[in-house]
Amino acid sequence: MPLILVHLGRSECNLHGIPSTLSGLNERRQIFWEAGSTESSAGVQIEAVGISSGSTASKVPVTTANATTDGDGAFTLFVDPGKGDYHIRFQSPCRASGDNSAAAGLHDLEGDPRIAYGTIDIGADEFYTHLYVTGDTTPGGAIQGKLVGLPGTNPVGLFIGSGVLPYPMPTMWGEYRLQAPWVLLGPLGSIPSNGVMILPATLPMSPPAPYDVPMQALIGLNADSLTNVCVLQVR
Repeated sequence: MPLILVHLGRSECNLHGIPSTLSGLNERRQIFWEAGSTESSAGVQIEAVGISSGSTASKVPVTTANATTDGDGAFTLFVDPGKGDYHIRFQSPCRASGDNSAAAGLHDLEGDPRIAYGTIDIGADEFYTHLYVTGDTTPGGAIQGKLVGLPGTNPVGLFIGSGVLPYPMPTMWGEYRLQAPWVLLGPLGSIPSNGVMILPATLPMSPPAPYDVPMQALIGLNADSLTNVCVLQVR
């Protein structure tokens, strides 16, 4: 089965195939996924890559993703690897199991703070309060809004604005960045045990594309509960 290099731990992610040279990779921050026809039979492994002679890698197993499963028996390493979503779930053995001395900068590939909860996560994605969208972003397409946070966190709400403010507005829950008029969807309950709340939706056929949908989530009532702005680009 092929190995897919899914987290380089710097600014790259979701690369299919191992690069011809592995020189310069940080051996303490990589994730390889051994992909099969289905996730449950994939033999998923997390492996550190040891570098020698600039281009030769020796794989050193760290742990296996099938040590932790959710209710339907699926591996809990990534949110939805079958559809290319390699964000890590809360139960992932990658979370809080890295080496803090290997941190290359203060933010992950999405701009979330590195070493969010004391110990750095393995891979390019740091588990942290975040909002993103996956799916078919054309008119009539099926999408999934994904709200990331610590399990049990509430309240949860999703703001949809008419634009993005040129300057953020400080609030007691973080920086609010959406232009009025806006609408709030919520309360949406609590973040589930895997750390990812999924909101399925179907994009309307009108207005005609292209158009943008700026969104921001509130996950909890702490000083950093307002997430990043996610701009859904309907094309």
